Amino acid sequence: EILMEGEDRSLPYETLRNFLPLFSKLLLDVDLDKRIALGGDLYDAAAQSLLAPSDVMDAEWNGASSLQDLRVIVEGAFIHLMQPGNTNEVALQNQFPRFVNALDKLSDGNMIHEKPFFISLSHALLRYKTKLPHSTRDLVTNVMIKWLRLSKDSNESCLCSALHECFMRLLNEWASLGNAVLSRDLFLSLSEQAIAAADK
Repeated sequence: EILMEGEDRSLPYETLRNFLPLFSKLLLDVDLDKRIALGGDLYDAAAQSLLAPSDVMDAEWNGASSLQDLRVIVEGAFIHLMQPGNTNEVALQNQFPRFVNALDKLSDGNMIHEKPFFISLSHALLRYKTKLPHSTRDLVTNVMIKWLRLSKDSNESCLCSALHECFMRLLNEWASLGNAVLSRDLFLSLSEQAIAAADK
């Protein structure tokens, strides 16, 4: 059998052996976070320090930047998590950083052109309408600005990217709901931060 140029026959095996178990653990931790949060069936055990949220797995995802199919799967799981009713404000403080870390490794820090992902994320967040917790809003805006800053693209490319487009649309939609989600002052501040992040 002749391999095509650049084809790596070991990649599927490496994916199954090393990274799909990490993805499975990511999903299991999502469920555990909800159960140990206030109101969950394991809250009492967590309060007695019998259970604790898992740490962010950083080194374990090293070398995953070529696994584009797995990145899309993680993005889909992330969107599902962010839908109203699939998590809670307390659990998300632990869940969100783990998904961001996985996406950072899977994308090599360059997320700005993931248009389907950002459109889907925007739609999920806008479904909350005025009930979006401010802590969730802050998690999302902080990571979007971070991804703009980490991009290796030119300033012009960053400002024309899918990320910047969806970020500004999200801010405008939130601002249209009044101060319940995003005040005018915060809207201006986040807009300036996004421009500064792209202006490297």
